Amino acid sequence: MTPGHLESVEDVLLLIGRASQGARQAGEQLAAEGAQAALVRALEAADRELTAAQAALMRSAYFSREQAA
Repeated sequence: MTPGHLESVEDVLLLIGRASQGARQAGEQLAAEGAQAALVRALEAADRELTAAQAALMRSAYFSREQAA
């Protein structure tokens, strides 16, 4: 993996992390405001799915990097 490739992966990881944080914060805020439970659950699910996608990308990118070394 070239430094440019690694930078691209890290950019995506950062974006996913920000999206996950946004979903988490929105879910917490809406829950505190008494929003519909289905909406809060959807935001919680989005946070979980984004976190899982981030972890999977990290494993794939860094594992394949170690394999190539």
